[in-house]
Amino acid sequence: MCDGFVRKYAWDIPGNDILSSPVQQPDYTSCCLQCQATYGCSAFTYSVSSQQCRSKTSMGSGGNSSVDTITGYNPNMCYGFIRKDAWDIPGNDILSSPVKQPDYASCCLQCQATYGCFAFTYSPSSHQCWPKTSMRSGGNSTGDTITGYNQNMCSGFVRKDGWNIPDNDILPSPIQQPDYASCCSQCQATSECVAFTYSPSSHECSMKTSMGSGENSTGDSITGYNPNICGGFVRKDAWNIPGNDILSSPVQQPDYASCCSICQATYGCGAFTYSPTSYGCFLKTSIGGAGHSTADTISGYNRECFGPLLGNTVYSAENLNKTRLISKGLLDD
Repeated sequence: MCDGFVRKYAWDIPGNDILSSPVQQPDYTSCCLQCQATYGCSAFTYSVSSQQCRSKTSMGSGGNSSVDTITGYNPNMCYGFIRKDAWDIPGNDILSSPVKQPDYASCCLQCQATYGCFAFTYSPSSHQCWPKTSMRSGGNSTGDTITGYNQNMCSGFVRKDGWNIPDNDILPSPIQQPDYASCCSQCQATSECVAFTYSPSSHECSMKTSMGSGENSTGDSITGYNPNICGGFVRKDAWNIPGNDILSSPVQQPDYASCCSICQATYGCGAFTYSPTSYGCFLKTSIGGAGHSTADTISGYNRECFGPLLGNTVYSAENLNKTRLISKGLLDD
């Protein structure tokens, strides 16, 4: 016997080994004790014939049938996921109905094996397991439900380590959050938040209206941003703006939001077009004749400058920036 571990006969867990080679143990219980004494061990496999004991960080992809091997796992732990008791995440379900799982760890395993799952909720009384795409609004307190979430991931946001976004803060001061995923969830629940920065050392979470005029490398901060949104710019899918290019050739950017950020950092840029297939980012002085339909291209334009000014007017850099200042109330018309 081994207190706190579930025993599964004729089952093996490939991979996720803590040690480079197995240790010899006389029986299942001794192997379990080895796991309990090993930091980060939440599961193990034991071979009765060879007496090999392998400590594991997790159950991984769930394992497979094996006549000679016995698996043991902690039903209340899941490597890489934060457990939050008496907490529920409404909505964001991947499946139309819950799946049945015997315990928290098995539900977590279901999430890890499900594409796009970054969080889950589990009910010990009903054994219902709900894989989720994200924490979104953060959830709420509930007596029967346990939540698990990946602290290092957030659905729909691009993560950039060692990177900071100065300024463009929504709040006058940062808020405290325990991890990157929680900071991202706070951003998703906050109106106009399309990016954020998080400091693992101070736990400070700063929500942003945009990626702004660029970013800078920093050791401690992690940046997350929505690659499909850019604060202050209107997005128009399947649309191209011909001409009015600032540069003689496009710059390469990984996504729409990054192209928008380059535009915001470039003097005289009030619009841009971006190709998701070629990653080409074309910076524009204006929207010109408003453009035309095209399958591959996404256009973005500054709503403050061009929202009321759609037409053929081409603005100089000076006039464009003057328009921006007027729209923000920083300059008299």
